[in-house]
Amino acid sequence: MDPDSSFLDILERSFRLLVAGPAPLAVDGREIHPDLPARPIPLDELRTLLLEEATGFAVRNAALAVLIRRAKQDRGAWVVGLAGVLLPGLRRLAGRLARDFPGEVADMRTCPRSRGGIRTSCSPVPSRPA
Repeated sequence: MDPDSSFLDILERSFRLLVAGPAPLAVDGREIHPDLPARPIPLDELRTLLLEEATGFAVRNAALAVLIRRAKQDRGAWVVGLAGVLLPGLRRLAGRLARDFPGEVADMRTCPRSRGGIRTSCSPVPSRPA
């Protein structure tokens, strides 16, 4: 591990490994929302789709609910997959925090709570669709 790599950089590399190759980590668009392609969607492609301005909040919420459910049920790769999909927002948040609290950047890089926060933040999502 590169000592200059941030946790977010390591997360991005791990995410890319999960979505590479002949069997990328994917979700079935048919099970998420009718506005998504009706096929398996690798998580890097899903992330791109969710970031498009044309993608509505209903699609984003449905996709995140599926990813959170998978992360809670299957753990492991699905937790990294969820975090990888959330990574653009996490980077924006980290950038804002670094600007607003410049003396605290080293603490943010090493804070164990920030690493476990994704798992903890998954708790309020129901296990089954409503």
